[in-house]
Amino acid sequence: MSKSGIFEKNLPVKYFICITFTPSGELVTGDSNGTIYFWTDNTISSILRTVHEGPVFCLLFWRGVLLSGGRDGNVHCWNVGKSQECTGSLYLTKADGGVRMLQAHRGILLVGTTSNTIHSANMAPHGAPLAAPNFNKIPITQGHSETVLALSAGPQGQFLTGSYDGLLCMFRSETKEFAWKHVAKNANVVSADVNSTGTLAAVASKNCVLSVIRVNERNETKTLHRAKLGKSAMTAIKFSPDDQFLALGSANHTIYLFQVVDDGVFLEPYGKCKVRVKCTMN
Repeated sequence: MSKSGIFEKNLPVKYFICITFTPSGELVTGDSNGTIYFWTDNTISSILRTVHEGPVFCLLFWRGVLLSGGRDGNVHCWNVGKSQECTGSLYLTKADGGVRMLQAHRGILLVGTTSNTIHSANMAPHGAPLAAPNFNKIPITQGHSETVLALSAGPQGQFLTGSYDGLLCMFRSETKEFAWKHVAKNANVVSADVNSTGTLAAVASKNCVLSVIRVNERNETKTLHRAKLGKSAMTAIKFSPDDQFLALGSANHTIYLFQVVDDGVFLEPYGKCKVRVKCTMN
């Protein structure tokens, strides 16, 4: 037997994304608008409105409170009594993506993300679980969610990876942890390189876009340049040994050369070379 949910004066939900139950058996749902509904039988008993920017991806009850995770990369802790107040939050970086999974294990909160990473946070042993904790520095797992085509050696034992998921990751080879991460919007990364000092990273994408990224002393990233070069896919990119030039290889047999001025503040076209391919047949 099935029953239809009664929304009364509340705006009907477009999509239910996640579902769980309270310890007493009350149904709880998270929707595509960032709202959490509590149900008694088939009627809404209470609402947490737009608690996330975008869909609520996961819900978890732990020690009498409700934990919610959303596409906005936030984890919130809610009292489920009359007050329904937020008693703590955790925030992922933009590069980590959204919160896709929540699970608790021996006082540790496990957070799975849309960028193929699992983070952990030590919850408070008493009171609100998220009253003060932060994510542990080193993720449990980390990596890309799509094909990795870019790999480049960096300074001080680091290496840079880039993927079709648009994520750039600089790893420390000894500890296997991130030095920094950067999201290249709407970019299928096919090649990437970092200069000898590690302050600039250059990215070539499948849709013919060149991006140059600045990395500061705090490992914070900022896009300095983003330009579309022609219609053919970029296939290779490389800094010169003295960091003064940047070369790009294209699928149309063209090599583009740029001069790097003022540590990447300016990127000036220096020339291009069209390679002619001859085919001989026996």
